[in-house]
Amino acid sequence: MKKNNKRNLIILGSLATLTLASVGFATWIVGVQQLSKDSDLKLNVDTVKNNSIILDATLSDNTVTIAESEETADNASNIITAKKNAEGSDIQVDENALTFAFESITFKIGKGNDAADLPTSLNINLLENENNKVSAEGEKIVDKMNGENKVTEYKRKTAAPWTYVEYSETLDISFKEGSQSERNNCTVKDDGNFYTYTVELTKVNQKLSRGTFFRDEVNGEKTSPLTFYNNKFKAETDFNFKFDEANHVAEELTAMNTALTNTFTLQLAFNTAK
Repeated sequence: MKKNNKRNLIILGSLATLTLASVGFATWIVGVQQLSKDSDLKLNVDTVKNNSIILDATLSDNTVTIAESEETADNASNIITAKKNAEGSDIQVDENALTFAFESITFKIGKGNDAADLPTSLNINLLENENNKVSAEGEKIVDKMNGENKVTEYKRKTAAPWTYVEYSETLDISFKEGSQSERNNCTVKDDGNFYTYTVELTKVNQKLSRGTFFRDEVNGEKTSPLTFYNNKFKAETDFNFKFDEANHVAEELTAMNTALTNTFTLQLAFNTAK
C-alpha cells in the first residue's frame, strides 16, 4: 500500500482588488509562502545514515488571470462575448488565462534512505476552499415557464455545491531500477550527503481547470463560462427572456470574480512505496 506523506504547503494568497466590467473579469494575484519543510531526519549512531527527505517548491509567476483564452466569433445567438480589448459586457481575453508555473520543485534525498522510503510520485492539488464552493443560492439563471405545464430547462441539473476552478496533477518520479542517482522526470545533482532532484515540469505552464459550475450537462465536460452559457442559451429566441438571463449570467460571473480574489492553497505531497 502506498503511503502519502504531506511534506509541503504553498499558499496562493490574494493581494489585489477586483476590476470588473459589467460581465467582467478578475486578475487573481497569488503569493507564495513556505509554511513547512519536514526533514524527518533519522540518524543511526552506528552507521550515521542520512534519512532526510525534503520537498521544496516555488512559483515563477505569482499572477493567475481569470479570463477567457479565446475571442468569441460574431454570432447573434451568443448571450455573452469575449474580446481582447473588452468593453461593456464583454469578457476579457488573455491567452495565458488560468496558467501558472513553478520556478522549481526539488527533492533533497538523504543517501541513507532505503528504496521503499523513496518518493515514487508527487501529487499537486488545489485544496477545497469555501470561496471556491458555489451553493444552490449562487445559481441565478432560471428555467423558462411556457404556460402552466411547459418548462424550458436552463438551470443546472447536477446538485450543488459546485466549484469555480480545480487543479490536480500526479507526476511519476520513481527511481530508475538499480540506480539511486537517476530519476524519471528529474535532473539530479550530488550534494554530499544528499541527492538533489529537480522535477522537469519546472517553468512549464500549468493550468487550472474550470470547475463543476461550468459542467456541460450533455457531455459532462467542464468548459469555460463563455462556452457553457452560449451553448445553454443558443436556441433561445425570446429576446426579453434572454435579456433577463444575460443579467443573471453577469451576476454569476461577478460572484465568481469576487470569490476568486480570496486565498487558496496548493498542496504538494509525495507517495512512497511503503
